[in-house]
Amino acid sequence: EMIFFLLFLATMATNSSQYWDSVEWQRDLPAPLVTNYPTPTRSEIMECAKRWVQEKVPYCQCNADCCGNCPHCHTTRCDCSGYVSYCWGFRVGYTTFNLGTISHRIPHHELQPGDILLYAVEHVIIFGGWANSDRTLFHAYQEPGCHTAGPHHAYNSVMKYPVDWGHFIPFRYNHLK
Repeated sequence: EMIFFLLFLATMATNSSQYWDSVEWQRDLPAPLVTNYPTPTRSEIMECAKRWVQEKVPYCQCNADCCGNCPHCHTTRCDCSGYVSYCWGFRVGYTTFNLGTISHRIPHHELQPGDILLYAVEHVIIFGGWANSDRTLFHAYQEPGCHTAGPHHAYNSVMKYPVDWGHFIPFRYNHLK
């Protein structure tokens, strides 16, 4: 057993800079250990999402990739998945890689305010409702990141559905009230 452990350490030391400089390590994070799941209503989720937009909460992964002063660095973070985690009532942050452990996939025609559009390797958007009767435009609430041309804080906009970049899939939180 000790030999396997030493081989593991040697491998990590050899590959550590490539590993830690990428987002790969986030995939290896376990989902936060939660035993008492919050049960928000759709209106509570949307009130939270709108409050972050109104307060212009800055994007921040609570590491070197920070655009401002994040009020949630010791809890959920102020990145896209931290925004969703917080608005769903958590005080620990999930990531785009593990939000699917507390939610389930739904067909796009069932999307309702408070659901999410998840691109698990990159980004998550809070669905705020359809913007037209054809269901080709929707109200999007998101933390866009520091490396975008847009604002570097929570904002809402109308986006085309399906989203024209990435592979976004509709999900619904498992413990809605």
